Amino acid sequence: MYYRISGSNCNKIYKSLRQKTGGPELNWYEVQPTLYSWEGDLLLVLDCCHAAQAARGRENRVIELLAASGVNRRTPPAGNYSFTSILITIMSRMLLEKDCISVTEIYDRLVRQIAADERVQETPVRLCLNGQGDSIVLKPKKALDRPETFCAERPLALLSLTISLSSKPDRLAVGRLQRWLKGAAPKSISSITVDKLLLRAQNIQTFLQQRNHPGLQAAVNLDLEETGSEVLTVHPLETEPNTHVRGRESEAYQAQKIVENLQAWTDLAYHSIQSNLFLNQAVSSNESLEELQSDKTAQVLGLSDSAKLRMLNTKYDSDPTTTESDEKALPKTYMQAGPTNDKFQKHGYGRASNVSVFIEYRNYNTKSERGVALQRVKRLSRLLRIATDPEFHIAAFAGYVDEPLDNRLGLVFQTPNGASKHITLFEACNKNKLLSLNTRYSIAIGIARAISSLHMVRWLHKSLSSEDVLFFANSSADVDFTTELLKNQYDLSRPFLFGFDISRPVDASSDGTKEYRTRRLFYTHPARWGCPTKLFSEVHDIYALGVILLEIGCWRTVEQLDKKNGKFEDILNEEGRLRKELISIAAEYLPHMAGEQYCQAVLACLGDDFDKYCSDGDALKLHKSFSTQVLDVLTRGVEGLKPLD
Repeated sequence: MYYRISGSNCNKIYKSLRQKTGGPELNWYEVQPTLYSWEGDLLLVLDCCHAAQAARGRENRVIELLAASGVNRRTPPAGNYSFTSILITIMSRMLLEKDCISVTEIYDRLVRQIAADERVQETPVRLCLNGQGDSIVLKPKKALDRPETFCAERPLALLSLTISLSSKPDRLAVGRLQRWLKGAAPKSISSITVDKLLLRAQNIQTFLQQRNHPGLQAAVNLDLEETGSEVLTVHPLETEPNTHVRGRESEAYQAQKIVENLQAWTDLAYHSIQSNLFLNQAVSSNESLEELQSDKTAQVLGLSDSAKLRMLNTKYDSDPTTTESDEKALPKTYMQAGPTNDKFQKHGYGRASNVSVFIEYRNYNTKSERGVALQRVKRLSRLLRIATDPEFHIAAFAGYVDEPLDNRLGLVFQTPNGASKHITLFEACNKNKLLSLNTRYSIAIGIARAISSLHMVRWLHKSLSSEDVLFFANSSADVDFTTELLKNQYDLSRPFLFGFDISRPVDASSDGTKEYRTRRLFYTHPARWGCPTKLFSEVHDIYALGVILLEIGCWRTVEQLDKKNGKFEDILNEEGRLRKELISIAAEYLPHMAGEQYCQAVLACLGDDFDKYCSDGDALKLHKSFSTQVLDVLTRGVEGLKPLD
């Protein structure tokens, strides 16, 4: 345990006693019992005068003290040459050199550096308070894939706590309350979560009031009215309960319905704000997007990053070089070699700063191809670095690597759970393992939301297929295709999108890529076969999504869906024939395999209803139509699969 005395922990002590000569004094005997109640090994780092005076007590566990000064000695003042500043610098450098460091090593480096610098007058002290020679080893804390306040996997009991407040809580008040509960909680409590639903609803209303944009408020209210929800002038919690229903059971039901209605209202209002801010030409502008990036409420709601992505596209369209100047390749020392050196591999794994990473390679042949590929990779780096919202379903981006000797560039992503294995959606479907309909719905909705989120910030994927949807192993352990593979060995709740090598903004110029690869033609809109006559648009991504949803619904690869077992080779040379055949297959099999709602969503993607948006270019209408005909339909379908109470 590392304990830093600061902030609210010191306020009580500082008020109790102050030195006559000026400056606060810390009563060690008041702090020591709290620290020593910790059950594990303990590292004390004290940057204060007379710090070594805290060296008292004997314990069986390891307790070490790093003190800025000895007994009756004064510590250097705050600044670049203070004990804390030098300690942070040294530890940062050491962690770049090795994965873990001991307190003994830190102290040795401290003494050497301080001895060589005449500006530092005081020598620090290291003491082992338990009388043993063991030293505590420090390692970097691994980032959690889930929020900090996640609950235990299988809690033995859950307790609901209601707190009455004298005033309306803001975001900072909720954060302080959460920290207070964690600090005072018994050891048997594994985690504490403060419900943010009401706070999010309040932030949405506050944001709209602060923006004071009549066009935005009118558009959001219109969207809410169309869905039968309350408009912004009525608070969701002010709905009168049904006075005809009585009893404890009905009260619990009413409370549950209020929460559900608030959740639905919040989601509808938020997505309406998003779509209008970024796609409504009457509301969206460069000035409004710049304001969003510094708006505190927008930052809390997660709108700022989306605004940055939207601005990135605008800047790239006006001057591509301005968005790429600061994107540099990762240094060669950053990456440790992966399991193979095959320069033609599409994917690879490696280690970077003791973290497992996944590399997606982009090969090129000539010098001119390298220039185009490098420009694309730099552009993508800017996108992927900002696209951190979970709805994008993009793994945490680390940067890109340049390997000119192998004629390739690579996009580097951190893998969840430290995994070094993955399976593509194509491979999973090809194995024909049985998978529950609930799980397949979850995968389908995740991918559909990811595409919708990309289109929201006016970005196209352009090469979407089931080979570009990946699931990572639940751990770094080896996996194989044995019984219960998909359920137990891979995290199917989190599909990740890859294959961004030719992705671009909607308004950026297109190189008119010709598509003749047989497998890719399955996911290619008929208008894009051969030498395309139309620019790639969101509609073509949606068509590819429809083919993927068809594969998920039937849990077969698209080739396996050919009734003649010929992988559709007899119609691949005829534009439009494959589309008609896939629509026929979806209409025949999906109602039985996945339900009517699922079938309806797939037919919407594969059909020609969205094609009209290629010509009129109304991104907002397309987005709303996609939400209504695909996302909402899939959501209603999965709600019908919930188990009965």
